[in-house]
Amino acid sequence: MGAISIHSLFFFVSDLERSKAFYRDLLGIEPVQRSPNLASFDIAGVELMLHADGDVPRVPPESQRGEGVALHIQVQGIHELWERLHGLGIPLAERPTQQPYGFIEFAVHDPDGYEVEFVEPSQPPS
Repeated sequence: MGAISIHSLFFFVSDLERSKAFYRDLLGIEPVQRSPNLASFDIAGVELMLHADGDVPRVPPESQRGEGVALHIQVQGIHELWERLHGLGIPLAERPTQQPYGFIEFAVHDPDGYEVEFVEPSQPPS
């Protein structure tokens, strides 16, 4: 039997309420509370699961949360999205930028350092 889809992606977060508020603003959708330590956001059929530490930390002490992880979300209207997030006061390091491989992109980092990059297909510059 082979894989048929990606069901979910887990981000282990230090503060569930802070992360839920961040992603609610970022994605413009409400989370589903799965348990006291778990909430999820449905992104085009893939669940972004935010899991808070319980009694046992889920991230090894020598590791940094979010290190080496990037979630790319394809959108329509990337410039309008950037303006909305900027208006909400979400820290944005750069404006949407045309990449030579045919995408316009910009990234944000959540409170635990996970990178969320928004991408929109485009024609590469000539």
